[in-house]
Amino acid sequence: MTKHVKEAFGYTVVGLAGAGVVVNLAALSILMLKKRHSIFHNLLKVLAVYDLLVCCGCALLYGFPNLWDFYADHLYRRLVPWVVPIVHMAMMSSVYSTMLMSFERYIRICHLCQLRNVSYITKENYK
Repeated sequence: MTKHVKEAFGYTVVGLAGAGVVVNLAALSILMLKKRHSIFHNLLKVLAVYDLLVCCGCALLYGFPNLWDFYADHLYRRLVPWVVPIVHMAMMSSVYSTMLMSFERYIRICHLCQLRNVSYITKENYK
């Protein structure tokens, strides 16, 4: 790959990672300001944190080495053994968080509406 292609790839990755960081921080700040926290809001917070880790890790692994030679020569080798497992764990946790959110929505919409009149579900349990 030529130097221009590497730089373009690096800028693209860093730009997308920066946009991801901004969006996830905005989502976290909005979710933290909510007074009423449901399970779904807590799962959204967890998902935003994991996605924030993935965005930062991808910038460290794929963006910065293509932009700065000092980073690629000296810092990259020391960071890779730590950043790669963290990014992979964050990615898998993000997938599992999304699955949990889908399951929670399925239970809330499909089954909880049917069980609304059952005696062991009270107003506190339903929230």
